[in-house]
Amino acid sequence: MHGVQEVVISNFTSPTNMKLLSYSTWPAVFAAWQAEEGTDPAWQAEALKRGFTSWADWRGSIAESKLGAANLDWQIFSFDNPMMEIPAMLLGPFKGWQSRVASIVAASFTNLIDLPAELEYWSTNPKIISLMNNFPSPTQFIAVIREDTGALVCLEGHHRATAVAHAAKLGRPINFDRLTIAIAHLPATHCAILNASS
Repeated sequence: MHGVQEVVISNFTSPTNMKLLSYSTWPAVFAAWQAEEGTDPAWQAEALKRGFTSWADWRGSIAESKLGAANLDWQIFSFDNPMMEIPAMLLGPFKGWQSRVASIVAASFTNLIDLPAELEYWSTNPKIISLMNNFPSPTQFIAVIREDTGALVCLEGHHRATAVAHAAKLGRPINFDRLTIAIAHLPATHCAILNASS
């Protein structure tokens, strides 16, 4: 398929047997993201507040300018054990999330929830409680594998991942249905962008 290589998640930090479902493209991955988040009035308002003309302008320009998302080879996977695999993903390079942890390049959602103040905060967060009680379906995460470290870094789906990590901490299973993740390898030469918050 036009030189697309199968993603090998060799250094992913949790046990994983994710199943490759299909090859994809950035426009298709972005369209799925837009269908989930882009129609939400709160996210549309956030885009305008940040000086962008629309949700697509905001999210698309950041993904392109910072990651070169359109030039990456995307694949869609199903999770083998989402209650373990989702919390093991690393937080993406976003100030609002990384300001909550000590290590901005190595903190997972499990690490986030293991902090007592964060556990307390997310335990009463209405959005997280809602996601734990009614996890969306279908839903797709977006992540990259850092080719310099092999780490799987979440780019989209932080609230959902936090809800899963919180549920896992409480020993409370979530009923997943039609859950996927879009993954691309991020070349080592581009990984520095993940070392700084935006």
